[in-house]
Amino acid sequence: MRELAEDYIAPRLETLPGVASVEVSGGRVREIQVDVDRAKLEGAGLALADVVEAVRRGNVDVPAGSIKTGTRDINIRSLGRSHTVEPLGDLVIRHQKGTAIRIRDVAQVRDGFEDSRSIALVNGGAVRGGIPAGTVTLKRVMGVLPYDDPLIAMKLTGRQLSGAMENSVGELPRAAGRFLQVSGLNYLFDPAAPSGARVKQITVQRAQLQDDREYGVAVFGFIAGGGDGYSVFPQGRERVDHQVPLRDLLIAALKTGPLSAQEEGRIREAAGLRQK
Repeated sequence: MRELAEDYIAPRLETLPGVASVEVSGGRVREIQVDVDRAKLEGAGLALADVVEAVRRGNVDVPAGSIKTGTRDINIRSLGRSHTVEPLGDLVIRHQKGTAIRIRDVAQVRDGFEDSRSIALVNGGAVRGGIPAGTVTLKRVMGVLPYDDPLIAMKLTGRQLSGAMENSVGELPRAAGRFLQVSGLNYLFDPAAPSGARVKQITVQRAQLQDDREYGVAVFGFIAGGGDGYSVFPQGRERVDHQVPLRDLLIAALKTGPLSAQEEGRIREAAGLRQK
């Protein structure tokens, strides 16, 4: 459906008078995934850079995607579309002793969807109350989320995220607005450990957070600018100011129908494993 919107619907809408551009959002983004077998790669005397160069040199008409080996991801970009992945697998990386070594010889090439590693972090000081079950009024929403702080999206490494989570729990048990409510990740911390060494485990989609991997993160503008001691957020790459506060998104969601929430154990204390 997303490809239909991108390839056929959006271009036609952009031809209408008064329409400057059309942005497609939602849905899963198609991408080509190249999973390199490290043993095969090294056995052929090749490096990951050789695979990347073969893709760039080949100028294959495929969707954007990524080349992966172990914990390392390298994004590839293409302007085209292809119905199959065979052309990419057929690309020659190098000739050795008269034999062509192709990408498919050292990697699995799959037609899949963009890896979803999106994380949302909300500093507790921005939330001024709760919403009980029942009818939700505009006054209630305005009281709970009174600030016009826009949402900022960025890319952070796992190492940077770890630093943010340490800052989140660093002043406990003293109440602090810097404590983060989280979505898209789970973590375990020990409140009795020294500040800066309290976070013991972080998982994203049930996988361990990886220091050198990048993750998509959305936060409020206040902490995106370094507020509440979050020095890591100003370092984020590919920052996008969506110019909309969380309050407006919540109101829009409420207009679509009833919402429900429950504790999911995303934040756990090591002492007794108390869940939040």
